Amino acid sequence: MNSILRYTLFLAMTVVIWGGLSSCQEDDMSGGEPMVSFIRITAPESADSLVVSAGQGQMISIMGENLQNVKQLYFNDRPATLNPSFITSSSVIVTVPSKIPSEINNLMTMVFSNGDSLKVPFEVRISAPSVDRFLSEYVNEGDVAVVYGNYFYEPLSVTFSGDVAGEILSVEDDLLLIRVPTGAEAGPISITSNFGTSKSKAYFRDDRNIIASFDETFEGMWRGADYVVSSDADIANISGDFIRLNNGAQAAYPYIEVYGGPQESDTNIETRNIPADAFDNPEAYSLKFELNSQETFVGATMRLYLGNGDGSTFGDDRNNIYYIWESNVDTQGVWQTISIPWEEVYEANLSFDYDPSGYGMYIYFHGPNAAIYNIGMDNFRVVPN
Repeated sequence: MNSILRYTLFLAMTVVIWGGLSSCQEDDMSGGEPMVSFIRITAPESADSLVVSAGQGQMISIMGENLQNVKQLYFNDRPATLNPSFITSSSVIVTVPSKIPSEINNLMTMVFSNGDSLKVPFEVRISAPSVDRFLSEYVNEGDVAVVYGNYFYEPLSVTFSGDVAGEILSVEDDLLLIRVPTGAEAGPISITSNFGTSKSKAYFRDDRNIIASFDETFEGMWRGADYVVSSDADIANISGDFIRLNNGAQAAYPYIEVYGGPQESDTNIETRNIPADAFDNPEAYSLKFELNSQETFVGATMRLYLGNGDGSTFGDDRNNIYYIWESNVDTQGVWQTISIPWEEVYEANLSFDYDPSGYGMYIYFHGPNAAIYNIGMDNFRVVPN
């Protein structure tokens, strides 16, 4: 990658890029030798942009003449997938391979049905690592964080907020296993490869805008400490106290009241953390929480009320206004971060008004499916996407 071959594109009709034909024999493919005139990307807003390079996974259009008999196409030494529907005499639409090449020559090679090949200088830009999400955003020191993303090409290094390095235990193109170091702090992680550094949008141990940590007091709440524990024989805590529900198998329509109270109760200590911007731009936020299911949790129905209901209306509000989360999850005994579009939660709760003093909140399970209620829950929060 230190020496990059480039070529100049001219737009004049009389100038084309010929590349190198591996054979000078008489062409038998529709009356002329294949040639490439220019390459452009296929995005409509950039259709007029001519390119000499493209990123992994990017779709491009190769424009030229006598291209209809192309049978193989390589970027460096990586084959691209050709779709006959996207091949004509004057164009080939193809997606640049996402996998990193073993050998880099900065050439695009087109192989035709008669065995001839056409080589055109073209650079594939190798992407910096990208992080999509954590299996669980909360992981204790010494335990293993599972990170999903892309372009995880060794050698790699991972740095947590707090400027401490994580030990990489396993690397796949789209998955990392990282041992969490002592001193790791809340915030994004940075991953570095030979092709660049990227910082995660998701925060490790995200402590922003917590609306229910289960670490506060319970004054005035209808359900408070009933299911809140600081430790458990089966589930390790990840951030102070947490909800521990172990009601076993339940038939359809249980009524398991877990946590919450009206607006004037101590729920407002943390629900006031919902940022004003989440009311103005709900599509830009997610509701997240951590879940640990000791047995399958598929079929359980959680109802979540959030709103301005005080003691005079709260009883009816929590039964009539709520977001429904249908669990299809079995975390198999480990903590996992659940993410729900905040916009859906907000609209289901009738787009309640912003109030900097906080809100009523109620979490309970009630739905049409039988399910096993043997779980831990923690750290409900409303955070930017």
